[in-house]
Amino acid sequence: MKNILVVDDEEPIRNLTKRLLESGGYQVILAADGSEALEYMKQNQGIDLVVSDVLMPEMNGVEMYQGIQDVYQERSLPVPPVIFTTGNAGGLDSEIQELSEGRVLQKPYRGSTLLELISRVLE
Repeated sequence: MKNILVVDDEEPIRNLTKRLLESGGYQVILAADGSEALEYMKQNQGIDLVVSDVLMPEMNGVEMYQGIQDVYQERSLPVPPVIFTTGNAGGLDSEIQELSEGRVLQKPYRGSTLLELISRVLE
């Protein structure tokens, strides 16, 4: 079973995404913001994919993912891929395209679209 870390500051979106991904057969870990996600990743391994909102309070998705990359590289582990979701990239367009290798979903998106993208990324 693949483990996916879902990071979004909006609780209804986190919970909806969790139910969607669990129905697709994934194990889901939730984080309310970038700081919480980064702390989780410092303490745990075994995340296969990160699905993260871009604009969040305290630490945005780009900063969080750059921190995750640092943690995994220090441990000589492969960095899990990321899918960014956003309604507004807040001027971070080039950074999110580069870090996610173009895997960006504009909100609102269909659940089936997210599941298809996750399946492709994890293949």
